[in-house]
Amino acid sequence: MCGIAGFSLFNYQEGGNASLEAMHKAIVHRGPDASGIYLDEHIGLCHRRLSILAVSYTHLTLPTIYSV
Repeated sequence: MCGIAGFSLFNYQEGGNASLEAMHKAIVHRGPDASGIYLDEHIGLCHRRLSILAVSYTHLTLPTIYSV
């Protein structure tokens, strides 16, 4: 299972590095295999990733609903 969290500072000026670190720690159970944090003056994002190895699939992707 993976997780993503974040905030935007477009309408409210609440958030920052401390808030983002707290969110990142709150979703640590969502995956130990990869993680990342992105923070700039308008947005903060963090994620956790759990790698899943399926026996019958080489790539686990979302199905294509329509083609462009």
